[in-house]
Amino acid sequence: MNPQSVQEWAQRLEAISGECASAFRAVVPQVVTRLEATAFERWADQGLRLAQAGWRAWECAAWYFKLSPQLLARLDPDSCAHLSEAALRITATASHVGTELLRGAARFVEHDRQVTLAAWMAAGERLIPLGRSGRLAAAYFEVSPDVLPLTGLSEFQEWLALVHTLAAAAEAAALELVRQSPPHLEKIPALARLKALRLAHTLARQVPTMAADVLRALPRVLQAAHTTLRDRLLDLGQRVAETTPQHLDRLLKATPRLLQSLPEAEQDLLLAQGQRVTLVDAEAGMLLVEHLPDVLRQLAANDVEVWVGRGLAVLRENREAGLAFFALESQACHMQLATLARIVYLQDMLGVLRLYASALAGRALSVRPLAELPSAFRRTSREVPTTDGETIYLPPRADHFATRAENFRSYLVMAAHQAGYLEFGTFTFSLAALGERLPSQQTPSLLMGEGSGGGEGRELFPPIPTFPHGGGKGLLPTPVSPPRGRGSFISDFERFFSRFPRPSVARDLFYCLEDGRVDYLLRQAYRGLAPHVDRVIHAALASRPPLSGRPLWEAILEVLLHLCGTGTLPARLPRVLIPLARFLGPVASRVRQLQATVYDATLGTLAVYQLLEQLPNVRLAALGDAALEGDMLALADPLSREAALQAFSQMVPSLSAAEDVAYQSPERPLHQGDLMPDLVQRKLKIKELSDTLAKAAMPIPPELLQALLEQGVDIDIRGQGTQERDETSGLFVSDLEGKSVPEHVPRGPEQAGDAREQIRGMLQEELKTLAGGDAVYRYDEWDYLMRDYRVH
Repeated sequence: MNPQSVQEWAQRLEAISGECASAFRAVVPQVVTRLEATAFERWADQGLRLAQAGWRAWECAAWYFKLSPQLLARLDPDSCAHLSEAALRITATASHVGTELLRGAARFVEHDRQVTLAAWMAAGERLIPLGRSGRLAAAYFEVSPDVLPLTGLSEFQEWLALVHTLAAAAEAAALELVRQSPPHLEKIPALARLKALRLAHTLARQVPTMAADVLRALPRVLQAAHTTLRDRLLDLGQRVAETTPQHLDRLLKATPRLLQSLPEAEQDLLLAQGQRVTLVDAEAGMLLVEHLPDVLRQLAANDVEVWVGRGLAVLRENREAGLAFFALESQACHMQLATLARIVYLQDMLGVLRLYASALAGRALSVRPLAELPSAFRRTSREVPTTDGETIYLPPRADHFATRAENFRSYLVMAAHQAGYLEFGTFTFSLAALGERLPSQQTPSLLMGEGSGGGEGRELFPPIPTFPHGGGKGLLPTPVSPPRGRGSFISDFERFFSRFPRPSVARDLFYCLEDGRVDYLLRQAYRGLAPHVDRVIHAALASRPPLSGRPLWEAILEVLLHLCGTGTLPARLPRVLIPLARFLGPVASRVRQLQATVYDATLGTLAVYQLLEQLPNVRLAALGDAALEGDMLALADPLSREAALQAFSQMVPSLSAAEDVAYQSPERPLHQGDLMPDLVQRKLKIKELSDTLAKAAMPIPPELLQALLEQGVDIDIRGQGTQERDETSGLFVSDLEGKSVPEHVPRGPEQAGDAREQIRGMLQEELKTLAGGDAVYRYDEWDYLMRDYRVH
């Protein structure tokens, strides 16, 4: 480059502005290395024209020269010329805007952009006519290079459209938005920026002054929501902005207060309810979100959906009433809250109930929802508590009482009752021990049947003259023997019930008596629990159908239920039941004693069963005047079974066998649940045998396998003493498998090990059936603090 030419350009610029000439001279050494002579002349001429473009245009020209090395490092000469032409056009109108264009362009070219330089400049030029003195365009050129790294092409275009919309309505609002955009957008999660800008744009079309406030509020709102729920939250805001924009600000302020610290599932549920209401009425949706924190202080999250559904029904009928409902200002709202607030959910109480039940039972017990109950223990579709001997299974919610406190106490009573079976020895029942308690002349055949020494056993009940009206004829099937089969493990309870001609009746009698015993002992042992048990029992009895509409057997069971549960009779008792109740009174009293055991319940079962089999199961209404109810204050002297039957015979008219109805088991009180002592006893015994067998290291006596297969409970695994080993000659299996195999298996370590594994395999198969799957113990998931396996 000719130094003379450089000097001439400097002198021409000096005539306009010394600062401009100084800037020119300072960058010439760098520029001449990038431009040829012709391009240099073009570059210098563009700077001179800029300086001559208008008042104080020299300032823009000075920046043009200062920034040229930086621009030329990133742009070719033609692109640089296009930039200077744009600056010349803008400077002719507002020199300070031209300056900001050049300064902004220098920052723009530092990085690759999804927007071209020409498009970026054109967007700024379109803002010059909007507002006064090009302030908005200057702010755009100044700020947009910081906005671009935070946006993709779609987001930047939405931002530009937002700025234009605001500029057309309120320049001050547009200026504020442009200047505050970088810090606000930086705080908004990247994936949410496009929807956030669209939300602000929607609001700008209707309430321009609030658009900047939306971008300011959204970072805090979105940070409160889980990542996967931010789109749903923005959609909710979009709906409100489109229909009732004046309420959007209240919605955005209320949302962080609602969502803060909630787990994702609850946030999802609450936002879904907000959208559900907003689709019907946006103002109602805003009110819902605004007041949901207060609702959640009274309701569990799961109940909100029900409450919202009720509010929507009110809203559809009457908008003003619906708005008042969601604003918590209507009586209907508070009545619905009061109704739902009483519900207690098991998932919230598992830890407390687990500790409580374990303390009562004196052993580590798990508490689980009924949904996890093994299929082998599922006998009813009712959601009632039960146990498998190791775990207590409870309904997912308690809502039968008017207050939350009462429903929580009902959970305590349910858990205590199930734990009471273990604490008070329900599952320790043994037929041999029952036999010791029976009069010798009444030893039933179930105690002398197969597997106990053979011989002819007596009948279950001694002969009693049949009731003169033919009661019970055709209702009692032939006695059923205990189920047998290959690998079948029979508990004492199974054998006990199966030896009754009508097992379902025997079961119901036993449940009634045993549940009464457990409830009585709980109240005596735990005085703090006693009033809660009383409350639950009285509530259950008060809700039961009247006696007058029931068949006789069910009515007798109902009377027994009252006597066992409360020690008193129903308030109104049909006349015909009075003598029978006088017989039932002592039976119930026997299980309501501190020293009462499971054998008192089984003996009571035998006694009442003997009574029922001599009575017709007719509807009380068919008994005429004898079925009329009267007030019953207390029982007179007790009657023997024979005296009770004789009194009954004198009170009822002649009946034909055709009037008998089929027996149906009555529904048990909720807190007593579904007792399955036979299955529980079987599972506990098999588990005990399996654990004991795992420790055995000797040949197994042949009688062990036979007892395991046929009886399952009266088994003893012998130790390792020399004498014991000598008595064990091998393993007899031919009688058990039904196969032609050698009767004697020689003794030896390998054969003994095989025998043990075979028995263990059968035990595990049985446990698998009772547990609903493989009997796997997940030791790695055991929590030693809560002494239970963690539920995942």
